[in-house]
Amino acid sequence: MTTPSATETGLVQFARQILKSEGLIRGLWLPGCTGWMASFGGAFGVRMGIYESVRCGVESTTGLSRSPTTAFMAGLCTGSLANAVCCPFFQAKNRLQVQGSGATQRSLFRELISITQESGFTGLYRGVPALFMRGGLIAGGQLFGYDTTKRFMVSQGIQEGPVVHVASSSVSAVSAVLASAPADVVLNRYQAGPRLGKHYASLLDVASVGIGQDRGTLGILQGCGPQRDKVSPAFPDEHAAL
Repeated sequence: MTTPSATETGLVQFARQILKSEGLIRGLWLPGCTGWMASFGGAFGVRMGIYESVRCGVESTTGLSRSPTTAFMAGLCTGSLANAVCCPFFQAKNRLQVQGSGATQRSLFRELISITQESGFTGLYRGVPALFMRGGLIAGGQLFGYDTTKRFMVSQGIQEGPVVHVASSSVSAVSAVLASAPADVVLNRYQAGPRLGKHYASLLDVASVGIGQDRGTLGILQGCGPQRDKVSPAFPDEHAAL
C-alpha cells in the first residue's frame, strides 16, 4: 500500500490515513523507533555529558560571564559534535520511517548494513554536514531560549520552581525548532531520498530543487509543528539535569 503524501493531504489528514492503512503501532509507533532511540539517546547522552565542561571552557576562554550567550555557544559546540557522531543512527531512522506498509520492514541493524552495501562505510555519514549544523542549532537554540526565559521570569519576581522550569522549557522547544528547521528539512529529505527513489546530488540540491520548487521559500520551515511536539516532552527532564 502506498503511504499518502503529507504535502498533498496536510498533517492531520496524513496521520489519519496512516492510522487507517497501517494502524497505530505499525504505522506511527514502530517505524524507526529503534533508530530514534539510538540516535536521540546517543546524541543527547554525549551532549549532556560534556555540556557543562564545554560551557566552563567557553567562559574561561572568552572571559564572558555565565549568560544565554555562553549557553548558546556551548550548545552549538556540543550539539554539533554529538549529532555528527550519531549520524548513522539518524540516517537509518529516517529511512525506516519513510517505508510504507507494503515494504519489507527492516531492523535498525539491517538498515545500517543496507546503507553500507549501497554506499560503503562513508555512506553511513550521508548528510553529516547538515546534521552537524542541525545538532548545533537545535542545542544552541534550545539552551539560549531556556536560559533567556528563565532569567526573565526570575527577574520579574517569579520564584524559580516547576512553573518557571516548564515555561522556560516550552519556549526553548520553539526556539530550538525555529533555529534548526532549515537544516532539519534538508537533512531528512537528503537521507530519506534513496528510499523514496529520489537521489539528490548534494545538500544544496535538496534546498534549491527538492524544497524550493516543491514548497517555495517557506518550505524550509516544513514540519516545525511536529518537530516542536516531538522535542517538547524531553526538554524539561534534560533541563533539570543542567
